[in-house]
Amino acid sequence: MDTKVKRDFFKFLRSRKYFTLLVAIMTTAAVFSVVYGVSTPRRYPLRVGERSRWDISAPFEMENRIQSERYAEEAARAAPRVYVRDPDLSAAIVARAETFINVITQEHNHYRDSVMQAEPALSGADLQNLRDETVTKLCDQAIIFRVAISREEAMSIITDVSRAELDSFFGEYLAKIRDLAENTDITADNYNDYVASLWRSIQQTMYANQNLKNVASLYAQSALNVNVVIDDEQTKLAQDRIREQNLERKIIIPRGKRIISVDEVVTSSQYQLLDEYGLIEDGELDVEQLVKVLFVLFGIAVLFHIYLSSIGMELLESNSQVLQLGCIIVVVLTVCRFLYPVHPLAMPIYIAPILIAYLINTRVALVINIYILSVLSLFAGIDVKTMLFFIIGGALSAIMMMNASTRARFTLVAFSLSTTCVFLFIALSNDIMNPSNYMLDAAILFVTCIASSFLSMGLVALMESLFNTATPLRLTELSSGNTPLLRRLSFEAPGTHHHSLMVGYMAETAALAIGANPFIAKAGAYYHDVGKLASPSYYAENQYGVNPHDQTEPEESARIIISHTRAGVELCEKSKLPKQVVNIVREHHGDTVLAFFYNKAIKQRGEENVLAEAFRYPGPRPGSREAALVMIADSCEAAVRSSEHKDEAKIAEWVRKIIQSKAEDGQLEFCMISMRDMQIIEQNYVRVLTGFYHTRVQYPDDPMQIGQYPAGLLEAGATAPALAPAPMPADPLVAPAVPSVQSAAATAPVSVAALPTAAAAVPMATTGSAAPSVYVTDTAPVAVATTVPMTAPASIAVPTPAFTQASVPTPALTQANAPTPSLTQASAPIAMPAAPAGDAPGSVAGNTP
Repeated sequence: MDTKVKRDFFKFLRSRKYFTLLVAIMTTAAVFSVVYGVSTPRRYPLRVGERSRWDISAPFEMENRIQSERYAEEAARAAPRVYVRDPDLSAAIVARAETFINVITQEHNHYRDSVMQAEPALSGADLQNLRDETVTKLCDQAIIFRVAISREEAMSIITDVSRAELDSFFGEYLAKIRDLAENTDITADNYNDYVASLWRSIQQTMYANQNLKNVASLYAQSALNVNVVIDDEQTKLAQDRIREQNLERKIIIPRGKRIISVDEVVTSSQYQLLDEYGLIEDGELDVEQLVKVLFVLFGIAVLFHIYLSSIGMELLESNSQVLQLGCIIVVVLTVCRFLYPVHPLAMPIYIAPILIAYLINTRVALVINIYILSVLSLFAGIDVKTMLFFIIGGALSAIMMMNASTRARFTLVAFSLSTTCVFLFIALSNDIMNPSNYMLDAAILFVTCIASSFLSMGLVALMESLFNTATPLRLTELSSGNTPLLRRLSFEAPGTHHHSLMVGYMAETAALAIGANPFIAKAGAYYHDVGKLASPSYYAENQYGVNPHDQTEPEESARIIISHTRAGVELCEKSKLPKQVVNIVREHHGDTVLAFFYNKAIKQRGEENVLAEAFRYPGPRPGSREAALVMIADSCEAAVRSSEHKDEAKIAEWVRKIIQSKAEDGQLEFCMISMRDMQIIEQNYVRVLTGFYHTRVQYPDDPMQIGQYPAGLLEAGATAPALAPAPMPADPLVAPAVPSVQSAAATAPVSVAALPTAAAAVPMATTGSAAPSVYVTDTAPVAVATTVPMTAPASIAVPTPAFTQASVPTPALTQANAPTPSLTQASAPIAMPAAPAGDAPGSVAGNTP
């Protein structure tokens, strides 16, 4: 393959868009292999009537549809029938009752009429025969209506009941039967109830003969009959409704419940159940399940890609972060796949949001947490309650890991997450008053949360090493000053090191103000000039009186200066610094022109003979807000340092001009810096530079010109001494000798040497005589000698000199004809203001005594 084609192909693969697509495809394929293996249960070669060689349990929660349908059918068959009243049946009941009443009435009236008509000529024997004949006929007629009347009851009815009484009783009796037949539904189920009701109403009649009541009561059971018929259509509708209601109450086989035991004969219903859920081996690929899993995973991936695109793919700053994201998803899902059979709450889902929030971005962590839970639902069957506190716990852990810069944050997340999830789990428990039902699950959840946090802390170090990730913790360690590059910079180019520290502080404060990453800005600023280690003496901040550019052509000087960005990138990449830091080193000058040497060349040879490109940095321009902050801070700090006037107005003017010039030159067009951000950056840089270069009190050579001393330095009656500066020793680490104190008449100077011990200037306390304040600098070991004239025997308190390389004993002060005073350690340390950067180490700053 042609070299150019290879180069273009690999360039194509390294592009963010296609690299992200490639990682997404690979991640989806890996997730599919994990999910499909779990979501597709094992199949068994079984047949009806064979003995099973396996214990087969439900691989997931299953519905026993066969059993559910059987129970629903039984419930439908047992449903009550729907009846409708038949008018013909009601009329038949009334007609039958009327016939029965007519039979009794006719026999009763026939007997009465016969007796009344033949009574004068009727003998006792004939009357008895008539009675017997009527009673016999009445009993026989009653038998036809299935009523067994005794001869005594029949005799009483025909002899003791009057015609009017009989008509009144049977009229009421017939009305009750008609009401029941026409206005009520008499079924086989309520038939006996209506018979009993009619019997009670007959017996409660007050005026009727008791034998007549008995006969009517006996007829009540045969008088009433069923007056309804089954409505087949309505009955079927009712049965269908009951069948549907029972089908909604599904018979569920919980996950893990045994379906078939070893050596158990497989029944038809068991085989149908296993076959319905694809547990019977038929030698064919389960295409339906395959398509289902692929479709779900593809749909989830598309939805989350759309969401990430909508919130900005810039949240994934590099291909390395894209690859990290894919690895975290696959690893977490794989671990959950093996721990889910142990217990659903043992799945360490929280590892993903913790790692992603710490290594990449909090918003991405929240989205990926939902993605992982969605995928887990394919094989884990997570219920709504468990899904709820998994979502809440993941969101809490991701938010708490935002901008974490210490390992203690992982401990805080561990206990906060475990406490929150356990309390939420208990609150959502169905049986909160019975702790024994959920304490084991709560304990498992607590351990899972703790383990997830501490496992994440261990995985962070691994991810940092594998992917060279710029985490807040790693950036903090890189900015500590203990790395080999920064130690070299402090030793070999101290001026550049001090400049880098200033730029780092400026960039950090501005990043916090505009919402950029302060850790990247600070670390990038600390390393932005490490390329100057190649030739530190060619840069003004490291020069001490000799400027090699005076004997160098402008183009060569420019080449040396410009090369420090390339050299810095090489040093940083060799030290395996994060890509974000390396980018700042590469971009902090953009493609600006080195104006000093460019103008110098023009002055020497004319503008038409000078190529501007020879004096231009190779770029690229800053591609992030952090790189832009370092670029502006670098120029502002250098400009203010070189300026003769460092008042606030001048500093503000410098900062404003530099920001404006960078913007007009197009250096800030790719870094998403807004006008509002520029105003905030200007305010912060002016504040920091003004604070660092604040004006100080100018001390005269003769302190007596001040007119007074600080309170407490002069005792009553003492004369203010004159201060004569002592010459500096040849070796700044060796203190000068301290001369002795002479008599009061002839005052002799006393030399006191001290080394820096504090950052604040503290006056030296004396006893018995006034003495001037003594100051030293904290920038390097310095020996400062002053003389203190004494006018009277006194004990003077001075700090004991401390030296780095040479130790000098504390000298004794003597006086002629007087006791030798002793030196005592002063209670307060002595210090001088720090020397401005650029001074040689060990020199006294400015004209400070």
